[in-house]
Amino acid sequence: MNKRIKKLIRVIGIEAFCLLLLTMIWFVGKQKKVEEINDYQNMAQATVTPTNLPIQVTPVPTAVPTVEPTKEPTPIPEPTMRMEEDASELEEETESSTYGESKYNAEQGTIDEEYIETLSMTQSGTLIKSAGAVDVIYYMQTDDRWGNLYYGDATSTDTMAKYACGPTSMAMVVSSLTDISIDPIQMCAWAVQNNYWYPQSGSLHSLIPDCAKAFGLQSEGVANDADAAGKISEALSEGKLIVALMGKGHFTSGGHFIVLRGITEEGKILVADANSEENTNTEWDVETITAEAKAWANANGPFWIIWK
Repeated sequence: MNKRIKKLIRVIGIEAFCLLLLTMIWFVGKQKKVEEINDYQNMAQATVTPTNLPIQVTPVPTAVPTVEPTKEPTPIPEPTMRMEEDASELEEETESSTYGESKYNAEQGTIDEEYIETLSMTQSGTLIKSAGAVDVIYYMQTDDRWGNLYYGDATSTDTMAKYACGPTSMAMVVSSLTDISIDPIQMCAWAVQNNYWYPQSGSLHSLIPDCAKAFGLQSEGVANDADAAGKISEALSEGKLIVALMGKGHFTSGGHFIVLRGITEEGKILVADANSEENTNTEWDVETITAEAKAWANANGPFWIIWK
């Protein structure tokens, strides 16, 4: 009996010792793990402390360098038309000493022989023939030959594709009604020399009647009133051309000069739109023309009847 008790006590003691040993091993391991975690956390905190971060400062220039545009701009893949805006509020200021005296005296109404004599190597347009219309030499301001060229003085960034519908329309009128051949580039040059270009707006309304005089044509301004439709139809029936300043509608979202070139037997108006072949090939109701033309314009517009 005593032997059994002694053996049992010995077994219990051994098991207790093993349990104690295992407990001590677990405890020591846990402490080591806690220390490793604390060390890791301390290390992580040290790496994100702002004072330990490298600071990289990018110097900010005191002025943004500007690049002066060249006179050979890169091609515009798809010119977005920005039509000539209504310059009614600008014309009086522009015709003052701000832009100097015009070489051409519109009040005298003399032909600008000096400039006409300089014309040579005129670039060709497209001849448009229609029943009931004047045969028109048609030019587009977006033509690849000049659409990217600047309209204006040496400081201008106004491309012909966006701003030169006035000179392009008058190039059509002069080339069609006279023996003078003049393309849009040459007409833009005349407009700039005589102060009809207005920066970022296009052309002054007075370009139309004054240009007609300078190239030996007669003109008459027509207001957009109740009699406008009748006067337009009558003038076109007589073989005259009309330059119209259009407002928001089928032709533009702002302001745009077009040429009215004839009238059909049914009374439809034929146009030459320097920005749209589709509009040029469409027959228009006279009511659409008068409804979408500007309500008012300088130089007795917004319609100018022109004839030889």
